[in-house]
Amino acid sequence: MSSDPNPLPEDALDHLQSFMPDHSLACGFIPRPQRDAVTTLYAFAAELHAVTWRAREPMMGEIRLQWWREALLGERPKNEVEAHPLASHVLMQLARFQLPVTGLVDLVDGLMDDLYDDPPDDLTALEFYCGQTSSVLMRYASLMLADGGDAGKPETAGPAGVAFALTEMILQLPNHVRSGRLKIPQTLLHKAGIEPQTIQSLQDPEMVRALILPLLDLAQTRLDEFQTLKPSLPAAVRPAFALMGLVKPRIKLLRKALMSPSYQPFEPVADINPLAKIMRLWMAAVWGRV
Repeated sequence: MSSDPNPLPEDALDHLQSFMPDHSLACGFIPRPQRDAVTTLYAFAAELHAVTWRAREPMMGEIRLQWWREALLGERPKNEVEAHPLASHVLMQLARFQLPVTGLVDLVDGLMDDLYDDPPDDLTALEFYCGQTSSVLMRYASLMLADGGDAGKPETAGPAGVAFALTEMILQLPNHVRSGRLKIPQTLLHKAGIEPQTIQSLQDPEMVRALILPLLDLAQTRLDEFQTLKPSLPAAVRPAFALMGLVKPRIKLLRKALMSPSYQPFEPVADINPLAKIMRLWMAAVWGRV
């Protein structure tokens, strides 16, 4: 994937494929001059996700994420950071494109929440999390693709990242419920009279629909917002939003599954087939069609 004489370590690429497979696919639609940089960005995010999923105790995960936070902020010994294959690549790409570390520090802070079982307070808190962990990647990828030129309006990445993250989250909900990593806001749970610790035992489809449909509706609203902002995006940065090509079909298939008479709570929903996924990523990256 890289012509860099010191390419990304294989384990970083493996984490990208395992923990962020859609982003891994999207790398194939990034122009070669910026592909290494965007792949590094996504691999960094995947490394953080790997930390949160693999941490047996929250404190162990916090220690690892704090190391990344300090590395980004220049609070770790320089030789220690330079000796870390992925960290050195991340800082090199930030310097190459003269990007601030603040967005990636926010990403680290956002993923700290994944180490704990507490759901977000409300939809606003959930959107904030999606912005920290998803929108920031689209914005930084845009800046890398623009390479000092016009990267489009900063606010475009906000609704885009939220829409993508929400649909991905709903697809992964069965896994999240089983692992206790619940992202359904507490306000929705309380409204339905459900305690987070009892959600695994829910068998009533109507109760589960009442939890998930507001998230789908919010994803549709943010997709619509992105659609109004999309025409102002320079063609050069469209690949940063390639993942938006997956949002509309996912909303459609998730809504269809939820409203089916045969719907079973927290049963996996089949995602877009791989060939269609690649086609939609290509159409979004090249033509901006989402």
